[in-house]
Amino acid sequence: MARRNATAYAPSDEGNYHHHVNPAKWRDLRWPTCIKEINVRFLNGSYQQKLLVADLVREHYNTIPMSVKFRFFLEPEGDSDIRVLFVKMGDSHSYVGVSNLIVPEQKPTMMLNLEHKNPDNNKNTILHEFGHALCLEHEHQHPGSGIRLNRRALLKGKNTNAECIDDNYEIQPSLFCPWRTEPYDRHSVMHYGFSKGQLRDPEAYILVNPAVSQGDRNQLLQMYPLKESHKPKLLYTTADSKKLTRGIFEATKKESRWAKFFLRVKGR
Repeated sequence: MARRNATAYAPSDEGNYHHHVNPAKWRDLRWPTCIKEINVRFLNGSYQQKLLVADLVREHYNTIPMSVKFRFFLEPEGDSDIRVLFVKMGDSHSYVGVSNLIVPEQKPTMMLNLEHKNPDNNKNTILHEFGHALCLEHEHQHPGSGIRLNRRALLKGKNTNAECIDDNYEIQPSLFCPWRTEPYDRHSVMHYGFSKGQLRDPEAYILVNPAVSQGDRNQLLQMYPLKESHKPKLLYTTADSKKLTRGIFEATKKESRWAKFFLRVKGR
């Protein structure tokens, strides 16, 4: 359930999304206005799993009157922007926004572990990862959350280390786009759940949210307005961002109509 910031996919990185490059800096990876549909394909999984994902995403994201929608294909072959791989072990994670487009064809851009006993946790996993695919950040890292972590307790969790906590749990104001107007949203699907003992207050806990909140919807309406003139201008926050993008495309040796966009990866 951790977000992982990476910059590119290389053959030697298969299954590894732990390449951190300035993870605390906000970067604009929104889908451009020329893209009206994000094509999603499944690399494996049962018909029921695919239908669960497609129906849930359509219900929660495609009903938002924004400029971009998800389009699902059950077959693994064909053009795609996002490729889902179902896994039975490990965390779920996703590339962020246009970062999906630098991943070689036939390689997954999103991992989904839907082996949770609680159906609400599976719903949260799906909607959280597709939120990352739309460039939504971890809401508990918003400066308005006021969350105080018990790092010692968190370090006892599986696949958790100090770097993971810094990147995915701790409050990081610089992760959030400078033009965001929505306040901290406790009910965001991008908010982690915390069990008793994981927060400084020993009796405090936070449940996961199995639905896209109104705050999430408002953010996406601001990010992807139907009227292009109202869309905040694409920003390149650092000079090294542009250099990084050029390096990615040189490394992949692949022509791309997305070269003008600055790419990054995230997960959950």
